[in-house]
Amino acid sequence: MSEISSLIGIVELMGIWGLLFVWISQTRINTANFYLATSNLSNVFAQTFKLKLPRVAWVVIVGTIVSVIMLSDVFSYLLIALRYTSVVCVTWTTCALVFVVRNRVRDRATRPE
Repeated sequence: MSEISSLIGIVELMGIWGLLFVWISQTRINTANFYLATSNLSNVFAQTFKLKLPRVAWVVIVGTIVSVIMLSDVFSYLLIALRYTSVVCVTWTTCALVFVVRNRVRDRATRPE
């Protein structure tokens, strides 16, 4: 829901111009991503499997992959994985900070004044 709330805010604030802004910017970004995906997939298959297909075939393949990902609920699984990753990162950072502070306090206690 957090991804959508910023878009709703822009549209509520700017009205039809906000909707036009969101539509144009997302179309531009998605077009660039789609182009890069087709280009990268064709390069990987050309170098790995020596498979060279026309550009239209790679566009259809990438479009199919994107449609399958959009229809499956893969993003909810990614969000769950990101939550676990953030918990691990915060825990590790906390342990590292406690270790550093503990060593500094210990060093102060053993130094002569």
